[in-house]
Amino acid sequence: MADSDADGKYDISLNLRSGRVYGVGIDIIEVDRVTRLIENHSTMLQRIFTASERNLISSYAKSSCNLPCRIFAMKEAILKSCAVGWQEGVAWSDMEITGFANCHEPILTGKLAEYIISKNIQKVLAVSSATGSYAVAQAIALM
Repeated sequence: MADSDADGKYDISLNLRSGRVYGVGIDIIEVDRVTRLIENHSTMLQRIFTASERNLISSYAKSSCNLPCRIFAMKEAILKSCAVGWQEGVAWSDMEITGFANCHEPILTGKLAEYIISKNIQKVLAVSSATGSYAVAQAIALM
């Protein structure tokens, strides 16, 4: 918990004084588009989501919080925050979203992990939200 000052205000600055922002990424997607993609291409579910993510998705009701779309958007935002793309050999499975607390620190592996180490990125954080029509995510990469 952050310490409050004499006025009772809290410092919620993520303690960036000791680090620098490498990049910020944001992604917004249409829920229907991603839902159709997953439903029409059965291999997409296995390609985009790790086994743990698929288990997480299956534990929620289908209409509950558009979880697959939120994870999809977070992965896109993570790539943007790290300024990395598919041309570096990154795979969807190089990013794993492990839960839905307030702010997520995804598990990064494979080519993406190699890339962020080479760029001295120390931490990546992501958040997401969704409505019936859209899912949005933002990520920040910290050095």
